[in-house]
Amino acid sequence: AENSPDVVVCTTPILFCHTLVKVLPADVNVIIYVDDLFDMVPVWMERDILERLVQVAWSETSNVYFLASAPFVAALVEYSWGLEIPAISRVAAYVPSMEHK
Repeated sequence: AENSPDVVVCTTPILFCHTLVKVLPADVNVIIYVDDLFDMVPVWMERDILERLVQVAWSETSNVYFLASAPFVAALVEYSWGLEIPAISRVAAYVPSMEHK
């Protein structure tokens, strides 16, 4: 769509990421950045939602990508969910402005 973003990054809760994938136009890329195991959703619901997102991500025309914040998180996701995802550590941190008012 004309005013749609090219990329949307989502972290948690997984239910919100799932909703974004469903409502965004098909040409918008969605990166699900895992910085911890998903929370704030009952375990049975989390697993169901995760399985649906993984199915979408594995399709040939998918615009959904999973990334882990660190190798440890990627290993934890693989152990917990059986899903191998790449790890891309943060390369910058936000710091307060040095301007004095």
